[in-house]
Amino acid sequence: MAVIQGKFGKIMIGAIEVAQVMDWDADLKTNLPAWASSSTAQHKTRIAGVSDATGSCTVKLDDVNTQWSMLAQGTAVTLLLYLNAVLFITMLAIVESFAVSVNINEGDAVQAKITWGATAAPWWSA
Repeated sequence: MAVIQGKFGKIMIGAIEVAQVMDWDADLKTNLPAWASSSTAQHKTRIAGVSDATGSCTVKLDDVNTQWSMLAQGTAVTLLLYLNAVLFITMLAIVESFAVSVNINEGDAVQAKITWGATAAPWWSA
């Protein structure tokens, strides 16, 4: 079995590939309320509470591609977050922020950090 290499990762919004993605992350989590009671033998126990998912990506801005309007804050999107050529997470989300960074001193390529939060449970596909 081989490990998954991130170099094949990408992000799609529906059928449109987001250009110049440098990295992305997704945090799929569940709240785990803990408590101790007279029935837990002096140990805490837990149950699965509500789930949530958030994520972000860093992109280099490309003036030829116009997909940035699809990633404006407040926009609802269907994200396909690819780990490799076939394995991906589908996440229905709303874009929370689109933060642009311009480095005048070094003349670096302009980049943006985009964050989002899920509006439904994400699911895995292959």
